[in-house]
Amino acid sequence: MAKYDQGGGCSCGLYLECECLSQTQSDGSRTHEGEVFVFSSNEAGRHEKGAALTAKEVYGAHNGIGYGECGQSFAIPIKDEKLKVLPLNKIEEYIDKFLKWAANHPDTKYFVTVIGCGLAGYHPEDIAPMFINSPSNVRLSDNFQYFIDKNKRKEY
Repeated sequence: MAKYDQGGGCSCGLYLECECLSQTQSDGSRTHEGEVFVFSSNEAGRHEKGAALTAKEVYGAHNGIGYGECGQSFAIPIKDEKLKVLPLNKIEEYIDKFLKWAANHPDTKYFVTVIGCGLAGYHPEDIAPMFINSPSNVRLSDNFQYFIDKNKRKEY
């Protein structure tokens, strides 16, 4: 397993040319070797489209598991069991549970995709703020990190 580099690069220092990098996300960000792939799910655990399908095919997600870690993936529901989009406050509850999980598993590295910003129709500015206090072992997709960095600059 590659050592996690908080600077956004990989353990070998080659960054974008590195073989440690794998799945490219819609915003251009990529997972690093050994990271748990955090993706949008639904409460029924049907992983049929988008990042959920990638999680099932590449990272070991199982159908029927709508929330939590499975294989090298972690599901966060953004839709209910009937595939209706969840309200932001419910999604935030799931994200808070995930962040507590990640904080209690500091030796595991997590890569958060742009959850809720595909099939659910939310935008990074809706979801990214929910990750503002992520533990250091959680790495956000480029779109989420950009939004957080941009808003931190406004605070000064």
